[in-house]
Amino acid sequence: MESYSDEELDTKADRLVVLCKDEAFDASKTYYNYDGNAKCGKAVTKATVTAETYEPNKYYIGTTIIYGDRSYKYDTQEYRGDKFTYELSDHFNKEYMATYFVMTEIFECYDSRGKNCMMASWGPQKEGGDYIWYPLFYDIDTQLGINNTGIPSFEYNVDATEDGNYSTSDSVLWNNFYKYFKTGLIIPKYRHLRGITTSVFGSNLKQPPLKTVDRIESYYLTDYNTTNNLADLGTRPLVAVNLDEYYKYITITNDASYLDGTTGHISSDTTGVYTVDTNGTYFYALQGNRSLSRQQFLSNRLEYIDSWLNEGNYQRGGANRIRGRVAANNKNKTSDKWIETASDPYFKDESTLTKNHLFDAEYWMTLTPAHSSYVTLGDDNEAYPSRKYDGVHALRFNIDSIENGVRKSENYPEQLLYVYGIDQMKDLGDMSNLYWQEFEISGDATKLTSLKLGYDGLDVNGERWHNDNVNQFSIPASSSDSKGMPLLKEVNMSNIQFNAASPILDLTSCEKLENFRATGSNLINV
Repeated sequence: MESYSDEELDTKADRLVVLCKDEAFDASKTYYNYDGNAKCGKAVTKATVTAETYEPNKYYIGTTIIYGDRSYKYDTQEYRGDKFTYELSDHFNKEYMATYFVMTEIFECYDSRGKNCMMASWGPQKEGGDYIWYPLFYDIDTQLGINNTGIPSFEYNVDATEDGNYSTSDSVLWNNFYKYFKTGLIIPKYRHLRGITTSVFGSNLKQPPLKTVDRIESYYLTDYNTTNNLADLGTRPLVAVNLDEYYKYITITNDASYLDGTTGHISSDTTGVYTVDTNGTYFYALQGNRSLSRQQFLSNRLEYIDSWLNEGNYQRGGANRIRGRVAANNKNKTSDKWIETASDPYFKDESTLTKNHLFDAEYWMTLTPAHSSYVTLGDDNEAYPSRKYDGVHALRFNIDSIENGVRKSENYPEQLLYVYGIDQMKDLGDMSNLYWQEFEISGDATKLTSLKLGYDGLDVNGERWHNDNVNQFSIPASSSDSKGMPLLKEVNMSNIQFNAASPILDLTSCEKLENFRATGSNLINV
């Protein structure tokens, strides 16, 4: 935050003022004019006032506004941020806003933060107070990736708020709400609606509406057991939907139907006559009840938001993960024996990330999820901020907390490392130069196609890569594991010496395995 003196701020920002109600002129005060209609430039300017020209309630005087432990004399960006944060609850119900915001984000309600948002109020919450407003959904024809003509137009991996994908993405209200309440209200409300206890909103909801895709879908299908609405009793057969679409979108393309004068459609011009659709203009709307596509969209969308916000499997302690310990600069156990110095830098060419020594330990992973998502790693203290995978290029995720130790520490024996969301991971890249001392996959790893933990090549000096005295790895690839690793195609355990007496590796679930290498390893049975 830049710091300015009052003299500097006086030229950069408007003075905060209040209407002066004094009965008489006070020469010790500075008086101001205020132009509430000013569109640019300064709205507050100094006024030339004398005892003869002074009038009560005509001019303004400076004031100081205090929020928390900060005081403001000028209308700065920081002042406006604090004003929004401290005064929002004087005008809006913040929890209701957080709920509305989360729902528009999850369901990609493209128009629902602008023209399709209504504000309702039931009056002040206290006598003499301002009206408290609540955002309400209106229309909601743009949602789940569908635009207002019913055409699927957006994928599940839209960063709706971050990338400004909403029709009113310049809304000061919603942009400020996201900026100042993302951590304090929005993420806790997302957790709350998903059925997770939060300190912000107290106990769990009895029926969390966003807990599962099945529950969300039950609302779309107006399931009485979910809605408890008597109007939803009974079934709505799919044939009724199909017949409705048939008469709306198919019969209007039939010349014979058009000629009978009853099953064509009224033309869009001003004549009001029946006409025929010769091009199948509305065939795109023949989508049935969209239940299966909706469930697929929601599954991907919730997974995507979890990965973005470090929630679900992507939070610290997530169920589907890798837990291990990596090492560096331990020449007694590994082939990494280099410490960065001025005469022997880590990179030969940093622009291409080319190291001077092939087997020098690394502080990054190159990750490829199975589909577009965010990627999250962590250590024993925290889950790192997520990074977005673009769906095309493998994501290099630098582990900043270990960079200095890997490059410059004399001996960096081990560092706890987590990879979250392993159930959505396709490839972890070449992990040999992380020198894993422990490596454990927990939960679902059914999408993984490679595990390259060892290395069977030589460097330019003809030296061999090795990683010795390693704890037995835990890899759920056996046919007896609940899900196994059926897509695993490549495994490299070369030149890894485990400290177990008779280390084995069970890959009986890996029916697509094509490339297995364990040269120089002490595995006795695979």
